[in-house]
Amino acid sequence: MCKAGTPGVYSSYYYYCKSTSINKKDDNSGFYFAFSQIFNMQGWNDYDWVVSGTDLNTWRNVNTNKTDVQLCNGPNSSNMFVMAFNKSTVPYYFQMSNSLGSAGLSKTSSLQSSIFQNRGVVVENNGAGLYYSLGNIAVDGNAVDFVDIQDTIKQNRADSVNVKTSSLRPVAPARKSITDVNMLFFSKPFEINENSKLTFSDFVEVGDSSAAASVLGNKGYITFKAELVDAVTGTVLGKIKESNYNRASLQSKKASPYTLDKIKLKSKQAKVKITAVSNIDSLAFTLINHYTDAGETNELSKATTPQELTFEPANVITEYALEQNYPNPFNPSTTIRYQIPNAGHVILKVYDMLGREVATLVDGEKEVGSYSATFDGERLSSGVYIMRLVAQSEEGKSFTQTKKMVLMK
Repeated sequence: MCKAGTPGVYSSYYYYCKSTSINKKDDNSGFYFAFSQIFNMQGWNDYDWVVSGTDLNTWRNVNTNKTDVQLCNGPNSSNMFVMAFNKSTVPYYFQMSNSLGSAGLSKTSSLQSSIFQNRGVVVENNGAGLYYSLGNIAVDGNAVDFVDIQDTIKQNRADSVNVKTSSLRPVAPARKSITDVNMLFFSKPFEINENSKLTFSDFVEVGDSSAAASVLGNKGYITFKAELVDAVTGTVLGKIKESNYNRASLQSKKASPYTLDKIKLKSKQAKVKITAVSNIDSLAFTLINHYTDAGETNELSKATTPQELTFEPANVITEYALEQNYPNPFNPSTTIRYQIPNAGHVILKVYDMLGREVATLVDGEKEVGSYSATFDGERLSSGVYIMRLVAQSEEGKSFTQTKKMVLMK
C-alpha cells in the first residue's frame, strides 16, 4: 500500500504480490516502486511492475519476470532499473530491466488492459474501523475506472512523505468526511444501453467483533448505495445495489461478485455512483484505490457464484404534466413544476388574460425528468395569469398544457 500526493488517500496494488521495492530520484524530486505479481489472467506466472509516485493510477510492465525485485535509485528515470533475482533454480542469477524512462514501459501493454480499479474506504470511529470497497466494474467486458482523485479537498493540516531506501512512511493523513467521500466515489463515464451487461464486486472486512461494536455502536449504521446516474445531467437513473451494515450484520470478511444484465435503458453515457449514508456524526474516512487484474477478479468469481441483481429504475416518468403552481394565490413569487418523459425542447411562458406574454421561464433543451421554475410577479399587478408549457420531443412528439394562477397583492 502506498500513499502520496492527496492527503487521506492510499493506493493498494494487487493481492498476489511476492515482493516490493521503493526508491527515489537522487534529487528527491520523485519516487518509484516496483512489485512482483505471481498470478495474472494467464495463470500462475511471474510479472514485474513499476508505479511512479507522480501517477499512482498507472502500473507499467517491465521486462523482468522474477518474484524477488530490487529497485535502484538514480538521477532520473532513465538511470533507474529493476533487478529481479532468480533463486528457483541453480545457478542463481539477476535480471536487469529496461530503464524506467524507456519507451518500452507503456501502460498499453497487453496486461494493462485487464487491470481493474476498486475504490474503498476505511471507516473509523475512536480508532477502530471497517473497510468497504466496490470495483472490478466492467460494462460488456470493458473495465471501468473510477474518477481520478485530485488534491482539491481542503485539509486541516498538510501531509508530508519521507521516501527512504526500502519504505514509504507518510505522516498520518487528515481524514475525510462522508461528504468528501461521496464527492469522489463514482466511476468514469461509460456507454450503456438496454442490452448492456454490468458486472462488479464489493468487499467488506472488519478486524473483529469489538471493532464493529466500536465503529457502529448499538444503534449506528452505515449504508453504501450504488446507483447508475446520467453522466451529463447527474440525474439518478436507478439503483444497482444497497449494502446496509450495523453491529449485528457485519461479517469479518466477505467478497461478493455481481452481474446486472436487465438494465433496460436507452443508449446514453452513465456513471456508477456510490453514496455513503450514516447516522453517526463522528465517523472518519480514508480513501483507498485498490488495483487488481483479471486473474484476481477471476479467482473471486470462482470462489463465489456471481449474484444476479435486478436494476431498480428511478421514478419512471411516462407522461407530460404541468402541475398547479404553489402557492396559489401567491405574492409575489410562486413555483411551477412540470415533467417530461422524452428529451426535447421545452418552453414555459406566462401570459396575462389578454394573451400578452409577461415572462419566459424556460426556453431550451431538457433531458427526461421533473423540473421546477420560479415565477416572480413583483412588478405585475394583481390578477389572473396563464402559465403555458409547450414541449417538443426529439422524436417529434408534442405536448401543450395551460393552467391559471392568481397573483394577489
